[in-house]
Amino acid sequence: MMGRGLKEEIASETVQRTAAREAFFFDFAKETRRRFPGLILMLTGGFRSRQGIQAALKGGACDIVGIGRPAVVCPNFPELIMDDKYTDDEAKVILGKVPTPLWARIFQIRVLGGGAETVCHMLNPCPDGLCQASF
Repeated sequence: MMGRGLKEEIASETVQRTAAREAFFFDFAKETRRRFPGLILMLTGGFRSRQGIQAALKGGACDIVGIGRPAVVCPNFPELIMDDKYTDDEAKVILGKVPTPLWARIFQIRVLGGGAETVCHMLNPCPDGLCQASF
């Protein structure tokens, strides 16, 4: 069991990383939209919060968003982001850092490490939306 102070500290650091990731995808999509205005654009990575999703859609950066990993880790994530009974603070999922498995570090294959992270989250679901999974 994790103490509340540590849990909140990890959550705060993760929220900052999430905001940066969402901003990167948003900026990239806006530039793509500018260059190819007729293109139907879907962003499939980096979204972990209702606010990030709304900013991308309402800002015109994309037409569709994908929420694969958050929905795997937190199966009620679609409900959290769609239902107004949840606050913006509740309508997000925080994925803790998962250490890259030794074999992925040895072979220096980052893409396999990312797949291992998804598997780790699948095997260790996080019902409270704060994921601290590990192998």
